[in-house]
Amino acid sequence: MKLDYWLILGLIAQGMFFMRFLIQWLASEIKKESRFDTGLYEKGAELTGTTPNEFKQQYDRSKLEFGVLNGDISDEDYQQQLKQMLGNPEMSRVDLENFVKKGWGTEIPETIELKQRTYFQGNAMVGIFSNINQFAFEYLSKTYLKMFQTFNPQAPVICSYDSGGVKPNLPMYRKANEKAKELGCDNVILVEDKVSYLKPGMDHFNWKGIFFTPYLDHAESIRSVEGHNDDTLISNPNFRTANNLHELEQALRGFGIKI
Repeated sequence: MKLDYWLILGLIAQGMFFMRFLIQWLASEIKKESRFDTGLYEKGAELTGTTPNEFKQQYDRSKLEFGVLNGDISDEDYQQQLKQMLGNPEMSRVDLENFVKKGWGTEIPETIELKQRTYFQGNAMVGIFSNINQFAFEYLSKTYLKMFQTFNPQAPVICSYDSGGVKPNLPMYRKANEKAKELGCDNVILVEDKVSYLKPGMDHFNWKGIFFTPYLDHAESIRSVEGHNDDTLISNPNFRTANNLHELEQALRGFGIKI
């Protein structure tokens, strides 16, 4: 079967790559519960004898999330430092997973279905492009089997923890662009829930971008220090906004995806 497009689906930043047309899709396949952030901080406060706000401040100050997402902190060191922060250096992996997963939600069936149609109906190769650490990737891979499903062994799995930097820094984008060239992709469409994550690909590699808004995550620690929008993109003909899955599908069609 000839693949006309290559699509990468990001997790908390999921994307899609295509042969000839590369789509990076951050249409997150994890549904964030409305209280996901407070659930994590409340549990952290319970375990450490602090308040949720105090635990959040401690977690943010540690910059542990930045280090492990960048790959500067190993998975082993990340687990050990987090256990120490929680006051239990001997905590089991299962207990640590049960804590960390309070910062995540569940799969979104609608985006899973769109991913499948994009591959099978739209003739697109699906891959992974995500700001994620190794611990989370391993947990989510075994918990949500369809989330990282790519349908093709050639599909790339590009994660920040082994790419030398998180979005919106350039290392992940360079790695993705090199893979696109290897697979013969001429164009890239990046779908993101954060405008600043669209800009590097659009500015440096002439990618197209879709700002996908339904599952915006305003509480994620790594994003709390960054601005949210960039109005300079609105007039760019390679930029679209999609406020729901129907509009996302329309935007993909407008960029040449036959679904």
